[in-house]
Amino acid sequence: MLFIIDEILENMVREDKRYFSPHYIISVAANQGENLSLKQVTEYLLSLVPAKLRVYYEVECPNGDSDFAIDSPHQKLDEFKICHICNTEYMPSLDRVWVSFDFTPEYRAYIKKKRVVPKVRRDLLLI
Repeated sequence: MLFIIDEILENMVREDKRYFSPHYIISVAANQGENLSLKQVTEYLLSLVPAKLRVYYEVECPNGDSDFAIDSPHQKLDEFKICHICNTEYMPSLDRVWVSFDFTPEYRAYIKKKRVVPKVRRDLLLI
């Protein structure tokens, strides 16, 4: 089932997609008839860090804006912030952290060089 994620990631590289969330992968998989959970996808993507992916964590303000980046989802957040987008003052919470990913340059280069093998239609094969 997780092979679909690898296929989606390779296609994203070929389409020059950047900075994506696990929700995007779930949406693409659903369009292909696969049902993946957020936990399943997030854990799999995290397993690809740092070989294929980079991970980013951003703290969300109370109004839903992505305010600032942090290095880890376990980072200590103990001071009030003012959102740079909506100017709301708030106490950041690790419960409101967005996780996003991007491809490493090495993985991107590898996929770009990799030859795409077209799928063979079985109904066209002469047996």
